[in-house]
Amino acid sequence: VLFVFRRRIYRVARLPGAGHLFDGLAHATLRGAGRLGDALQAGGHPRYLAVVLFFAVGAMAAALFWNGGLPAVGEAGWGPEAQLGWLPLVFVGGSAIGAVALRGRIPKAVMIAISGYGVAVYYVVYRAPDVALTQVLVETISLVLLVLIFGGMPPLTKDRRGRGQKAWHLAVSGLGGAAMAVFAWSAGLHEAPGRAGEEQLALGLPQAGGKNVVNDILVDFRGGDTLGEITVLAIAALGVIALVTAGLYRGREAVH
Repeated sequence: VLFVFRRRIYRVARLPGAGHLFDGLAHATLRGAGRLGDALQAGGHPRYLAVVLFFAVGAMAAALFWNGGLPAVGEAGWGPEAQLGWLPLVFVGGSAIGAVALRGRIPKAVMIAISGYGVAVYYVVYRAPDVALTQVLVETISLVLLVLIFGGMPPLTKDRRGRGQKAWHLAVSGLGGAAMAVFAWSAGLHEAPGRAGEEQLALGLPQAGGKNVVNDILVDFRGGDTLGEITVLAIAALGVIALVTAGLYRGREAVH
């Protein structure tokens, strides 16, 4: 019987089955992953940053929409010394524009550092001199490291992007900057149910034994965080010493 109906049996055996379905799905998945990888991982850092920015902006916008959006501008407090706050804004905004407009790595690094110093002025306006000092130290050390590193690198090549690509990059960066400004504004308007600052003011003297609550927070309530910051600064200082020492050593070898 099998011999007589062998041709029909062969035709039935050749029909797609579970194995063919699995192989087809596997090949389709691999082809789709390859196309997606080629589209997103095409070797350009601007494209990588655009994907990250779009994802971050989309996620934060969804959370903001889910929570009812932003309150009206009139309902928001501008914080202490609102008139004085425009001064560091000029430094931060002007240096950010300068970082984009200027050519060369070192001028860009200097502009970014000036922007960081402007943020430190904001901390002073908001009565946080310890945070401002930390910001100044970090910006200074970062600037020194970047200048030492950029000094040994070749100059930047000519910008060969077309107008369309430049416009796209400008739109992506503008969207990211505007979104971060809105979300920072939203964070400043958030009112927590319980304020940790009030508890720290009340517990500073009896538990930490200090009258300066800022010092109590730095060395007692958040001592581990302060230790981590000190460790980071120490590592950065060791890096600066290593770079300077290596440069001096290479200079002596060149002389001899």
